[in-house]
Amino acid sequence: MGQVADLFGVSRRAVHFWVEGGNMAAYNVARLQHLQMELAYLVGATPADVRKGLFTLDDGRSTPYARLIDEVNPSGQGC
Repeated sequence: MGQVADLFGVSRRAVHFWVEGGNMAAYNVARLQHLQMELAYLVGATPADVRKGLFTLDDGRSTPYARLIDEVNPSGQGC
């Protein structure tokens, strides 16, 4: 849950709250939709394939995961 929390810039506790059926703020719903669109671009039929795609270095020597984290935490602090 920690990596999901990082993608939203929230605590693990917040993610647990959402998983248990708690409400998400509108900006987090928008973030979830954005993440879904980004994940749709990753090639893979299984969760393992998608995970591999998230953490594979590209030509710029970055990963899709790192770029998504930078959207919510541009300084890179705390990750």
